[in-house]
This record gives sequence, structure tokens and C-alpha cells, in this order.
Amino acid sequence: MFLDTASIDEINEKLPLGIFKGVTTNPTLLLKEKKERFSHLNTILTSDVELLFVQVIGETVEELKRDYAKIRSIQTDKKIAIKVSMNTTGLKFVKAIKQRYPEQLVLG
Repeated sequence: MFLDTASIDEINEKLPLGIFKGVTTNPTLLLKEKKERFSHLNTILTSDVELLFVQVIGETVEELKRDYAKIRSIQTDKKIAIKVSMNTTGLKFVKAIKQRYPEQLVLG
């Protein structure tokens, strides 16, 4: 089971229950926190989370690739899994990324 939130308070409260494999976020959940996205992702990664799902954002394949590169540049020993909207642009992005990084879409 995954905890579906970007609230650090909720993460710190519920992860110790031991029933969650990780945390999954999305752009809407991150916006609710009213903090800069990457700063907040780094805050989440300082918690006890072992696996964090992060959705790439962008309107074009190139924008998704740039966002993916930013996510890949996060320095952490935790695992980051990439979420992608499965529309035409998202599918083209997945194809491009799998060609470049065939070994994984989970970072860490």
C-alpha cells in the first residue's frame, strides 16, 4: 500500500504505522502544500520514506524530459519512481526515456 499525500505531517504520522511501502504524490497534492516543488520533494525525502513516486510535469515531450532530468538530479539514497500521465505525450515520453535509460524508470 502507498500513502497518497504530499503533506509532511501526514507522512511523518502515518509512515511509522509500518503498512505503507512508500509515498505517492502528484502535481495537485504538491500544489496544496504551497511550497516550491523540488524543495518540498527534498523535505519528503528526509522523512522515513523509502520509495517516493513523483509525476513528471509538462505539456510537451521536451518539457517532460527536462522535468525528468531535474528529478533525476535529486541527491538522495532513497528510491524515486516516476509517474507519467498516459496520454499521447506521456506515452511518447516513456518511449524516449526507455530508449535512453532501458534499465530503469525507478531512480536510486
